[in-house]
Amino acid sequence: RQRALGASASLTAFSLAATGLLSAAALGVLGAAGVVFGDRTDLVSSLLGLAALLAAGTTVFALVRHPRPMRRAADAVLGRLARTWHVAAGLRRGIDSALDELGGVRLARRVWLLGFGFALANWAADLVCLLAACFAWGIHPDLVTAVLAYTAGMAAASTVPLLPGVLGAVE
Repeated sequence: RQRALGASASLTAFSLAATGLLSAAALGVLGAAGVVFGDRTDLVSSLLGLAALLAAGTTVFALVRHPRPMRRAADAVLGRLARTWHVAAGLRRGIDSALDELGGVRLARRVWLLGFGFALANWAADLVCLLAACFAWGIHPDLVTAVLAYTAGMAAASTVPLLPGVLGAVE
């Protein structure tokens, strides 16, 4: 849809990666909150996982904003490939163009926080729907247990897409 509206391929990929990262971070925060307010046996591993996710995201966005290291790595790899692969020069131009375009992306901190807030609200609303379905069936789960089960199920569904439409992972 973004491409149909005129966005370039690199900006479309950037927006998908950014929203995916914000969504994963929001789910991690929701799960960490469940651990903090519930059974604290997994607190360290939850916080370490969240910190690793945030560090990876920060690294990716730093490389996009300051593309010199990525450009050097691409030049080294493509320079070697250019000797045997004639398409490497065109690929190098494409990578340079994408890095130039992504280097121009400047979003205010407010935009990132707003995106994170919307992602967190989305996960929380989904959790509320799960709780409403439980109550409709006469099941009254503990809130912390429901949060932990929900975040574990959603994390499994997003990281283990073995079946079409991730059918079965959450169920």
